[in-house]
Amino acid sequence: MLGIDALPLAASESNLLAARELMAFTLAFHIVLACLGVALPAMILTANWLGLKRGDADAMRLARRWSKAMGVTFAVGAVTGHRAQLRVRPALAELHVPLRRRLRDRLRGRGALLFTEAIFLAIYIYGWKRLGGWAHFWSECRW
Repeated sequence: MLGIDALPLAASESNLLAARELMAFTLAFHIVLACLGVALPAMILTANWLGLKRGDADAMRLARRWSKAMGVTFAVGAVTGHRAQLRVRPALAELHVPLRRRLRDRLRGRGALLFTEAIFLAIYIYGWKRLGGWAHFWSECRW
């Protein structure tokens, strides 16, 4: 029979397991979506370039459809990455001060790059009918 003192320990162990499972699930999705976030823009630019260079309507239609998928993967990847970052920040408090500062600066830099990427992605997705052919193409070249 369990004593009263054993109950909080059992509850905290189950909470720890649930938190670790949630973090693993979040990181698993973020890793997959980050890979798609790198590959999709290259494929979209290739299809868009072929469509503009050769006048291929099918390539342009393909680039437009893929850009919608890229917007969804970016949004979900940003949310999962932000969630993972929030879980990492408390662990920074236990690190050595210079290392903690370097990691904190890197996380801030990632946030600024993510914001910039979101702006260019929005211009690209909403600029299909609003921008000319090559201007629209160069709005995607954010690397």
